[in-house]
Amino acid sequence: MKAFFDQNNKLESLEFMTTKHEEYLPRLSITQLFHPDSPAQKTSPTMTRGKMAQKEPSITLADIPENTVRDDGVNENVARFFEVLNNELIRFVRN
Repeated sequence: MKAFFDQNNKLESLEFMTTKHEEYLPRLSITQLFHPDSPAQKTSPTMTRGKMAQKEPSITLADIPENTVRDDGVNENVARFFEVLNNELIRFVRN
């Protein structure tokens, strides 16, 4: 984060910089679990009143949210927050 001040020591602007973003669980690793050849897709049969039945997966790929992180390492909500905060701070300092 950088703060810029004018000649009167009033806050001119704030700069937020992200250099890296790392997902806790990489989306690629999660989506590979839903590939038909994945060991996770090989369900073991269960006995249901004398019949063999396959367990249905409790979660599908459609249940996994899309990655909302932008190329700069923050999502839209965080970026919007920083923009509003920056604008409000500048407005407050100038008045």
